[in-house]
Amino acid sequence: MKRLFNLAIGALMLLLISGITTQVKAQVYGEFDTVRVVQSLYEPLAVPDGQNGVVELTRDEFGLPPNFNVADYDNGYARIDIGFEFEFNGEVYDKLWININGFVTFGKKENNVIQFPPFLPPTYQEGLFLDANAYPVNVIAPFWGDHYYRSLTDMNSRGFKPSKIYYKTDGDMLIVEWKDLNINYSYQGKDLKNSIGNFQVKLFKSQDPYSKQGDIEFHYGTVGGNPYLSDTDDERINTKGATIGIKGEGKIVGEDADYMNAFINDVYLFNNPSVPASAVSTSTITSNDWPPTTIKEAKFYFKGFKSFNIEEWWGDGDVDFSKAPNPKHPWGLAEQNRFVTVNDARLIMKSIATEIPLDPIRRRAAYHGDVNHNGRYYYDVNSVVQWIPTKSKHYADDLPSEVSSVKQILFYANEYDAALILSYMAVKIPELPWLLDTLVIKGKVSDMERMDVAVANIESLGNGLYRVPVYLNQDADAAVGVSVKFDAQIIAVDGNMMATHTSNKVFLAGADEYKSNEPVAYITLRTDSKYLTLSDITVNDVKQISKKYSLNNEEITSLSVATITNPVEKNNANFVVNVPVEGNYTLSVYDVLGNQIAIVANGNFGIGSHVINFDATSLNSGAYFFKFEGENGIATGKMIVK
Repeated sequence: MKRLFNLAIGALMLLLISGITTQVKAQVYGEFDTVRVVQSLYEPLAVPDGQNGVVELTRDEFGLPPNFNVADYDNGYARIDIGFEFEFNGEVYDKLWININGFVTFGKKENNVIQFPPFLPPTYQEGLFLDANAYPVNVIAPFWGDHYYRSLTDMNSRGFKPSKIYYKTDGDMLIVEWKDLNINYSYQGKDLKNSIGNFQVKLFKSQDPYSKQGDIEFHYGTVGGNPYLSDTDDERINTKGATIGIKGEGKIVGEDADYMNAFINDVYLFNNPSVPASAVSTSTITSNDWPPTTIKEAKFYFKGFKSFNIEEWWGDGDVDFSKAPNPKHPWGLAEQNRFVTVNDARLIMKSIATEIPLDPIRRRAAYHGDVNHNGRYYYDVNSVVQWIPTKSKHYADDLPSEVSSVKQILFYANEYDAALILSYMAVKIPELPWLLDTLVIKGKVSDMERMDVAVANIESLGNGLYRVPVYLNQDADAAVGVSVKFDAQIIAVDGNMMATHTSNKVFLAGADEYKSNEPVAYITLRTDSKYLTLSDITVNDVKQISKKYSLNNEEITSLSVATITNPVEKNNANFVVNVPVEGNYTLSVYDVLGNQIAIVANGNFGIGSHVINFDATSLNSGAYFFKFEGENGIATGKMIVK
């Protein structure tokens, strides 16, 4: 058993190492839509008068953890009630800390206990982008800089304008406002008394009864305008270097935190089309002008995704979130045999073929697709993928010591997971997840470990094109997932298994009764070599040895035509033609009565083998004939359209 699993981990590493790093989404990036810039007038909170629900937080209410018994007007926190439940980064909170330096934080929640936010180091503004114990996590930062809460004493003795920090909650929205805050107050040893700003953060209660994931808004008012300046005071305003965005907890890759930088928004991306949308989780752009939205009288808006908050069981097979609120399918599919569908398997196979992994974050697509529970991994301090070499019932069990947060754990699903989903749908296994040693499918584990693939009866289509049948080395009545790399260009794959492919890799998934003397798939490929090598072979997550086969490369001496697959799919009825003499040729399709119904190609063809695409969606299912004719004769054939 252990050897089987270790081989599986090695196989998965080979699949992932080629490019998954660039595809990983940060945790909060997957929780919110693209940052939007929305035109809107700034509306300051009214001065508290006991009637509007506005609460003023005095300077002495801001302290430092863990006791908060000493006031701090530079870096202090004050804790408040949100007024409703708000989900952020996968946890639900009803309280948060407001920091003088232009951000709020929910703190880190472990075992339902919220930890205190940390003291802030001298360069704490960079904490939005970095993962370190000195920086707060689960942060919402409308203008995170080096700010100071000024008092009436500062005004009377030194000419500062007094600051205020307010909040208001009505059960559906929380507003936190920093009013006349002395922002980035010191520059080159000088007090910038005129550097005062007004800004807000708003949290909106989710109106979805199945999710606490609400929206977030940053809004910006006036800056400058201190009426208490003397003739000798520095009038400059410093709005540079502040960080604006939201941050989760736990690094995903290297030292970077998981964050969304508000400066990479819909307006910015529209004006900079060469910048990828993923820059929102990698860019470290900071503030410059005021307001930072670039469009005057505007706000940053983070719209929360409501459909990613269903946890249920790890590996339940619901890759497309059929049971989540507002899905593509009708909601309310509570029973597993209703929400696990062929589409879940297809999404896994598509992700492999496109080399764009499913969203790997906890509770997301790959988390539900990892039905075999062997896809947990994380990035170590050197940004190297590390697999967790145990199968556990719960995703948070058996984590190594260097993993500081479950938010660092990522998930991967492959063709064997897709095969297990198909096996569940075929009622070959009673439930998902499928855990080794807790559920036995038909056949011994030792038999499954020895399962391998082979090719035989290779058919030459001429001029470097071959049709390669793929066989299993033993009979099987179970889930089968296969991954094979060919040293050739793959043109098409067909057979009785769900199949996808890249330019040189084939992935198969199925759950049927398979015979060792019957091909499970046919691979059409192109190569100029005399040999065909199969490598990186995995069958049901077990790595197998490479194999090499001899090919019979024959020179094209006659005109020929064939469909790449037969029967053919209506949207994939491709032909391969072999031309021994250059000239004009026509490829036509006829019905069984001899009526010409389509001219697929008509033009000059050079010597060699050519693949011709044909869209047969207008054809009815049934039998058809085709004819390829030109200067060197006529070739015909028959095809079945599904």
